[in-house]
Amino acid sequence: MTRRDFLVLSSSFVGMLGGCAGQQGYRAAATGTHPCALAQHLAEHFSYLVLDEGTAEGFVRAYESNGGSPELQDPRVRSDLHRQFLMSTDFFQNGADETRPLRFVALYDPYVTPCYNPLASFD
Repeated sequence: MTRRDFLVLSSSFVGMLGGCAGQQGYRAAATGTHPCALAQHLAEHFSYLVLDEGTAEGFVRAYESNGGSPELQDPRVRSDLHRQFLMSTDFFQNGADETRPLRFVALYDPYVTPCYNPLASFD
């Protein structure tokens, strides 16, 4: 393989990757699963709670970096996302007090953080 063949092959590969990334970004924006859309959805759903700045965004970053990509049109996925969001904050550690600001602690997933249990009581 000559240098010219290698450059042609690698540039076509890079172009293909760019096209795939553009398609994924378009799909995420079209289905409403963009990270900003997810954070906004969580803030709207839990509008009765006070969210610390960056709480929803931190959860979405951790959720997506561990393979989560919800389709918000499915009510079962939305319900699971809401449950996982609350379990990932300090809501239950503070006695489910709705007046205290929520802070993101760790992603609630037994495969990601096996020792994290927000429902544990150490009294």
